[in-house]
Amino acid sequence: MALKDFLVVVDDTPASAARLDLAARIATRCDAHLTALYAFTDMVFPGYIEAEIPQELRESQRQSRKDQTDRMAAAFDEAMRHHGLTDRSEWLAQEGDPTITAAVRGRYADLIVVGQPDPDRDRDQPVAQPADLLFE
Repeated sequence: MALKDFLVVVDDTPASAARLDLAARIATRCDAHLTALYAFTDMVFPGYIEAEIPQELRESQRQSRKDQTDRMAAAFDEAMRHHGLTDRSEWLAQEGDPTITAAVRGRYADLIVVGQPDPDRDRDQPVAQPADLLFE
């Protein structure tokens, strides 16, 4: 069976660049299509706190998320140019829980490349959990 569709889960951790490079090298070797998934969530607050957050802060958070997504997309584009995969690659930025989003998108891939969570990371930013992807 040929492996032709790969999914790599990227995030804003330092290990993400190495994960993307590995997935691109494997995709190049297998002549496969590579999709990068950047899933993100905004912090969820209880309704009584949410109502007190100023609109300016909400807009600032949205702009910060957009800037981060744009930086991640640019890094992906550069990696695809480096590996010669510009015609066989796709960037997806999707709002939602990273594990659930990766599980749903992974149903359409032959191979999912995902990293292990860093125990020292910021706990407020969820990342895809490999163990949960196996049973999703």
